[in-house]
Amino acid sequence: MKVIVISDIHGDLVSLNEIMDKLYKYNIDKLIVLGDFCSYYSDSLDIAHKINDFKDIIFAVRGNADTDTFINNIDIDLPIVWNININNHIITITHGHIYNPFNLPPSCGDVFLSGHTHRKSLTKSNNKIIANPGSLGRPRDGSKSYILITENGIYLKNLNDDIISFIKFS
Repeated sequence: MKVIVISDIHGDLVSLNEIMDKLYKYNIDKLIVLGDFCSYYSDSLDIAHKINDFKDIIFAVRGNADTDTFINNIDIDLPIVWNININNHIITITHGHIYNPFNLPPSCGDVFLSGHTHRKSLTKSNNKIIANPGSLGRPRDGSKSYILITENGIYLKNLNDDIISFIKFS
């Protein structure tokens, strides 16, 4: 299974559309969104409509900027933390404003994915992969980015599809 992971869209429909194009281009099975769909200044209903178009392939969690109006206009659940099984790995997803690499949730899987910081990272510590796809809407580290999960491992990539980092599953 191939999965794309994004975070912190913050109302950036152009960048979200680039990711949606990659779903078709690379035959992606699932999309994980780590919260903060909304812009800081609106309910981002255009993002809600786009997400609804892909609701059957999305796993998502709620971010601290996601408004009740936004949540009431999407057709998916947005828990705070969620354990999912992808390619026989338990992957814990959360936004990052409550649980983060320094405060892992109970029952954390062998992969921990969070956003919130708007800074991309991919590391391995104590046999656990910890990753942040960075931000689509407002990167604080110079470039928009995403994560690609394959059966072989986890890639951190920029929107031009250049590989920034890779960790192989053991």
